[in-house]
Amino acid sequence: MDEARCHSGECSPGAILDEEALYTHLKSHLGFMAGIDAWWTEPFLRGAFRMEYPFLELPNVIGSPRNSAVVSNVLLNATRQAAENVKHFLKGEKVLGIARHEDYLG
Repeated sequence: MDEARCHSGECSPGAILDEEALYTHLKSHLGFMAGIDAWWTEPFLRGAFRMEYPFLELPNVIGSPRNSAVVSNVLLNATRQAAENVKHFLKGEKVLGIARHEDYLG
């Protein structure tokens, strides 16, 4: 695997990356770190979550399940919340759920 560099942001959805090459590189280069939330086998596309390699056993990997799309009514609820926020904004009221920069970057 070529020396990859991605300091922030999503480099690639899981299916585009070579899963075995990434695992091998992470295992042999502990200074190389990965945060994975887009997996190769996910419930939304494949009906199940599965890893072919034990990524989460590595000390230089952080992983999260990206399965919010499989929750019932997720699109309806998200659209309803967004519409409520637009209504609040137009009325000069408080908009809910705003991510604050300082909450994440100390």
